[in-house]
Amino acid sequence: MTYPSIVLKFFYIHDKIQIKYTVNSTIAEVLTFVIIAIKEESNVTNQDKQYDENDICPIKNTLSIIGSKWTLLILRDLADGTKRFSQLQKSLQGISPKTLSSRLRELEKEGILTKKVYPEIPPRVEYSLTSRGESLKKILRCLAEWGKEHFNNG
Repeated sequence: MTYPSIVLKFFYIHDKIQIKYTVNSTIAEVLTFVIIAIKEESNVTNQDKQYDENDICPIKNTLSIIGSKWTLLILRDLADGTKRFSQLQKSLQGISPKTLSSRLRELEKEGILTKKVYPEIPPRVEYSLTSRGESLKKILRCLAEWGKEHFNNG
């Protein structure tokens, strides 16, 4: 069986250069090309994919929010419920008040936690996770499980 020839126009981008092709092919050749391309794409694992500086890397973006020193420990403490500044500082032995304030501001800016200031003297300030912050509990649980598995805590 013979197939009529068709003109196939396509392009792809390689090293930020657009390459255009015009090919006279039969439908069978085009279908073979498409099947091979799909098969090759499905064989690429996430580890094989490289992220361009303009691409979105979800791990990089997540770490930009929670990857700073002390941040995961702050989230760990807030995962148990609302805490005051002094409670957080006591739990996080070794953190300076300046660093704790900075991390709390960053997390508030990112929508991970809320800061509630009560109009009292002396002022009372409480921090709690937002729904976005609550969604990070999954990460904390995974880290805790990994730590239990790989470190001897006894």
